[in-house]
Amino acid sequence: MLTPLPQVVPGAHTSARLQQLTGLRFFAALAIVVFHLKGVFGVPAISVDLAQGVTFFFVLSGFILSYVYPKLRNSASVAQFYRARIARIWPVHLVALILGFILIGYEFDLTTLAPNILLVQGWLPVSAMYFGYNSPSWSVSAELFFYLAFPLLIVNWDSTWRWKISCCVLLTAFAICLGAICELPEYENLESASFNISQHGLVYIGPLARLLEFVLGIGAAQIFRRWQPVLSLRNGTFVELGAIVLCAIPMIISPILVESIGNAAKWSGARMWLTHSSAAPTFAILILVFGWGKGLISRFLAMRLLVFLGEVSFSMYLVHQLLIIYYQGHSNDFVRMGNFPALFFYFTILLATSIFFWSVFEVPARRFLTGRKDPVTNAKKRVARALLGPGLCILMIAVVVQQTYAPSWHARPIGNEAARALTPGDLVPYIGSTLGEFRLQGLNVECVPDGIQLKVVWQSMRDQKMVYLNGLHIVDFSGKILSQADYQQPTVPASMPAGKLWIDELFLKKDLFSDAATSIGLVLYRGPEVLAVQGVKTDWGGKRLIVPIPKCAFVS
Repeated sequence: MLTPLPQVVPGAHTSARLQQLTGLRFFAALAIVVFHLKGVFGVPAISVDLAQGVTFFFVLSGFILSYVYPKLRNSASVAQFYRARIARIWPVHLVALILGFILIGYEFDLTTLAPNILLVQGWLPVSAMYFGYNSPSWSVSAELFFYLAFPLLIVNWDSTWRWKISCCVLLTAFAICLGAICELPEYENLESASFNISQHGLVYIGPLARLLEFVLGIGAAQIFRRWQPVLSLRNGTFVELGAIVLCAIPMIISPILVESIGNAAKWSGARMWLTHSSAAPTFAILILVFGWGKGLISRFLAMRLLVFLGEVSFSMYLVHQLLIIYYQGHSNDFVRMGNFPALFFYFTILLATSIFFWSVFEVPARRFLTGRKDPVTNAKKRVARALLGPGLCILMIAVVVQQTYAPSWHARPIGNEAARALTPGDLVPYIGSTLGEFRLQGLNVECVPDGIQLKVVWQSMRDQKMVYLNGLHIVDFSGKILSQADYQQPTVPASMPAGKLWIDELFLKKDLFSDAATSIGLVLYRGPEVLAVQGVKTDWGGKRLIVPIPKCAFVS
């Protein structure tokens, strides 16, 4: 979660002391983006758990708010605090939600939409609510809960901090134990007609279980106010490096600790906490150390460009996954660009969109809702103009290149006769094969000069949401996966009625095929689950449909 840092009221000098934390936000936001890019554009999975970036932002939020608002003396100051915080997060969240309807084509569902608009979706431990629309906004919902609790948390902190932190520890432990005792499922069944509570929603999403991270940030800020060590630039740099190493330790060893718990389903909540939240205490130390600003690394983070990127990182956080989902639904539009150019194209769009959101929506809305001018300096405006102009030019060039060299690909309706007509005789036996509750009604695998063109006609066997991932495996004679070209199901419409046919046209570039490649495996994923397959030739215990590769010049 990325909460914009509030401007520090006491004065410019005080605000400048924390610029390095604003710069640090950009790298934490980038870590979350990279985590969500895993498997997209050829981005590999790494052993360090970058998802703990959300925990970093919860801790940072507690630190900054406690530093800016050490006391809220009366109801008027509390009301002003709430007004300022809502002005920070709600307008951009709403614009990102609207962008999701335009870009992704969300299905209108008032039951799910209303909590998302009000930013309370994360308070309900049901994935249909907190992942119903722009899924990263669940953490903004948790932040809203923290904001509401903040006046109670900060009051008489010096005399109450021990029991407040202890209560938050107990709340986290209670959420984990409740999931275990009630034997809640790890994740909600997406196909269930009812709303089921899951341990994921209770421990990972629920604000009560995450409140500890926010409170640790409050505690770090109180230490920061009372303790300012005298350090040389050299020693300060060593301390900052030590804090970074300290944070890396739980992020690296958490997978090992998770294995020690075992695979018992009832303790999935404990595994989630270790995986995603265990670095919270070390993040509090990191933020405290960089708040001091005594070393070279903090000076680097306080550079004007990085501070500006930190300012726009909240908008970046809210739009990054919308662009990923859009790409996954249109991946064949970009496949001939190659992974690296497509990744560059993605980050160009992301940065340009983030700057646009920040300058056109975030800052003006904040000014309007708070009733005062936002202290955006001329330097920040110059940086915005300097980045926005070249960024938009690169974006336009990339769009021209993409439209020139990439074929148009999109899922579109098709009739039964057209589906039968595109299927050659040797592939007719595959017609009627089922993957999950989708039936294969047409199939064509054709060699083209730079790859293979694959056309697949699907039919939905019942009314259902399009929440699946289609796996395309290039395999050898033994079934070993040589390469993959997975793609997301169409997101428009969000639900597919029973009997509806549509065609996916997919281009598989020749680089995916080695001399050992013999077949293409079709797989259907629902989350981590691989669905059952019935067809003429299958493997993986009846969970992958095997289609032969035609004799192409680039495959021996």
